[in-house]
Amino acid sequence: MINMGAPIGKPGSVLFDPGTLFVVSGTSGAGALDPTLQSPLPPHKISFTDGGSTATDTVSNGAIDAVGSFSDITLQAGTLLEVQSGAPINVLNNLTMQSGGDLLINSGITVQS
Repeated sequence: MINMGAPIGKPGSVLFDPGTLFVVSGTSGAGALDPTLQSPLPPHKISFTDGGSTATDTVSNGAIDAVGSFSDITLQAGTLLEVQSGAPINVLNNLTMQSGGDLLINSGITVQS
């Protein structure tokens, strides 16, 4: 788990940036990109060069919730970012979701920050 805390200042941030990103339901560790959140050394980001602009990756709502409790999170995808059914997100800090193509949030999903 990364420590993005800042006892004297603002919390840090985390960036994910694959070609296609699915937010899936599950505890921390259920998504392919979840281990990146546990990396002890910066930079804490996944860029197009990590998997190529056509890479398809997953991150769990459990990992987003855990990291979002102490850090800002940016989720970016080159072609598609989709929050799948059964994967509500509840973070205490800022959550930014951006897609170079489609941004889909399936019905029944709540996103709170």
